[in-house]
Amino acid sequence: MEVQSCHKLLNVVSSNMLKGLKNLEEVSVKECDSVEIIFEVEWLTVKGMNGTGILSQLRELELWGLPKLFASKHPILQKLEMKDEEVEKKPEERNSCIPIRPLFDEWVAFTNLEVLRIINIENLQEIFPTELPDKSFSQLKYLLVRGCHKLSRVAPSNLLPRLKNLEELIVEGCNSIKKIFELEGHVGQGYSATSLFQLEKVELRDLSNLKIFFSDNYNFDLPSLETLSLIVCPKMRTFSFGFISTPKLNTVTVEQNEQQWKGDLNSTVQHLFQEKQQNKGRRKRAEARHETKVK
Repeated sequence: MEVQSCHKLLNVVSSNMLKGLKNLEEVSVKECDSVEIIFEVEWLTVKGMNGTGILSQLRELELWGLPKLFASKHPILQKLEMKDEEVEKKPEERNSCIPIRPLFDEWVAFTNLEVLRIINIENLQEIFPTELPDKSFSQLKYLLVRGCHKLSRVAPSNLLPRLKNLEELIVEGCNSIKKIFELEGHVGQGYSATSLFQLEKVELRDLSNLKIFFSDNYNFDLPSLETLSLIVCPKMRTFSFGFISTPKLNTVTVEQNEQQWKGDLNSTVQHLFQEKQQNKGRRKRAEARHETKVK
C-alpha cells in the first residue's frame, strides 16, 4: 500500500479496515499534510477486541513528510522509517504540567521491528514511553536517530534490557541530546552484561551537547562492539561513569578519520575531551597574542 500527497487524509487505515488487511506486508505514507494516525487500533482495544493478529504480515512501514503525525499504533512491524515528520501535541496536552507524550505509546508492541529510522522530527521530545508491552522492540537490530533537535536522550532505562539484538546505533545532528541511554536507578531489573550483547557499531556525530553514553554509575559489557565513531561531540567527557568492557574494540574514530586509543574506552574518551580543551586553550592564547600585536 502506498499513499502519497493526500493532504486532506487524517487516518490512513481505520479500525474497521484492519481485519481485511491480514496479508498486507508493506505500507508507505509520504507527504500527507493532515495525517495524524497510520493505524487506528485504539477503537478495537476499547471494544475488547484482540488486535495481535491484525496486520500480522506487516514487515515494512515508511512514514515520510507527515507534519501532523502523532503516533503510529501497530504491534507487528519489522521495518519502520520516519522522515521529516513533525509531531504535534493535541490541544489538551499543551499544558506544561502534562507529561511529554512520546512518539510511541504504551499500546504499541513492536515485537518484530528490526529497523527503525527517525529523521528530522523537529518537535519530537521523546521516542519511547516509560512503560512498554512485553517484547516491544526486542528484535530491533538497527536504530538511526537524526535531526531531532528537541530530544534530550535516545531511550529511557526500561528499553535497554529489550535491546539484546541491537547491532547498530547511529545518532546524528540532534542538538539537545545530553545522553544516549538514561539509566534511572533500576539496577538489578534487567541490566546485565548481555543487555547490548549484539551491539557491533556505534556512531555519534554532530551532537553538540552530548555528555555521556550511559548516564549512571553502572558497569557494562559490550562484548561485540567493534566500531565506535565520535565525530564532533565536543562536550563528551567520558563514555560512562561505570566500567565498560569492550574486548573487541581497540580504536575510536574521531574527526578526519583519525584513530585514537588509550587502553580502554572511558580513558580514550576522557583523553579526547582533555585534548579538545587544550586545543581550545591554545587557540584562545594565540588569538589573544594576535590581538595584542594588532594593537
